[in-house]
Amino acid sequence: IVGTFLDSYQPYPSRTGYEQLRWIALSCGLSKQRCIECLEIVGLKDVGKKKIKDYSLGMKQRLGLATAILADPDILILDEPINGLDPEGIRWLREFLKDFVKQEKTVLLTSHYMSELELTVDRVVGISNGHVVLNDKREQVLKQYDSFENAYFSSVHERSSVKC
Repeated sequence: IVGTFLDSYQPYPSRTGYEQLRWIALSCGLSKQRCIECLEIVGLKDVGKKKIKDYSLGMKQRLGLATAILADPDILILDEPINGLDPEGIRWLREFLKDFVKQEKTVLLTSHYMSELELTVDRVVGISNGHVVLNDKREQVLKQYDSFENAYFSSVHERSSVKC
């Protein structure tokens, strides 16, 4: 039901990308073919037999996403998925996420890249010091604050000026 990719994900470096997916797939009862499909979806099919230690940070990010989608989940939880991606990779991820949501699936995404979030999300929740400081639809936030960055800092400032 839920696929996750956390920023702290560290695959075993001497495995290949395919071996990493296959190891996880075996524990879930998934086929070899599904591992190959996921490598293809994230653009790593040609380097699936390459050792993970030789992957760039962007390639490791894509492998993390392949792991998250391996069981074809309805919900994805992604922590900082654009870290290490080049501009082409960022655009690819944005389109992938939009297509995923079009299938009536859900993505929960954490990121510090607010300008990228403006291009990607339907709803934004800002958290500061463990408190929700912002929670609204993308359009409303942009209408009120002009940018997610302005919204976040305005919301943090409003919260810090309120005495509890």
